[in-house]
Amino acid sequence: MRYFRSMKHEFKDGFLATIPISFSIVSFGLVCGALSVQNGMSLSELLLMNVFVFGGAGQFLMVEMWDAPLDILGISMAALLINLRYFLMCMALHPLFVNSRMIEKLAYIHLTAEPNWALSLSRLETQPTSPLFLFGGGVCMLFAWSGGTISGYFLGSSLSNPAIYGLDFALVAMIITILPGMYRGSQNWLPWCVAAVCSLLLKQWLPGNLYILGGALAGSLMTLFPHINGEKNA
Repeated sequence: MRYFRSMKHEFKDGFLATIPISFSIVSFGLVCGALSVQNGMSLSELLLMNVFVFGGAGQFLMVEMWDAPLDILGISMAALLINLRYFLMCMALHPLFVNSRMIEKLAYIHLTAEPNWALSLSRLETQPTSPLFLFGGGVCMLFAWSGGTISGYFLGSSLSNPAIYGLDFALVAMIITILPGMYRGSQNWLPWCVAAVCSLLLKQWLPGNLYILGGALAGSLMTLFPHINGEKNA
């Protein structure tokens, strides 16, 4: 019984910790919902996409490509490419799932995005954390994202230019809010700078949002370099 109470608190803590960030997720979802109705997507299709895809940037791309006749293969491949960053993110969550079964990992990771990923990693460094903390944050984001997209769907054309309301800056503001909590001293500077510079350079040559993946890979390699170098010198 004590175990189940503990798990319940983990889920609740994750849900509550994500609420402040969810306001920006709602703003971001408003734009996606407005674009979906303008591009001819039905409400049921939007809701199914929220549940089974659950990836902001990937869903924006899918909405933009939603033209009849539907290119299912093209849309699926484009969404896969833009969401490849989640493979790197989930690798960083390995310590969280040490004692979890594969079915649990798949269920919890499905609702993983930048906010609950960052919050879970930060909490894991200061206290024992279970995957239910990550999952609680994911459920909170799912509610916020679905609420935003549904509202945007019914508002429709009134959100045709999100920049007027500052909604185009919502995701950037969310990331800026998360970053300070992930800073761990001078060891972060080099990987962060390498990731930023590589992303800016790759944006000039790579199509779509692949530059994000390229920058993330470069930053990750810079994080691993000191450890690899240390093993060679040992």
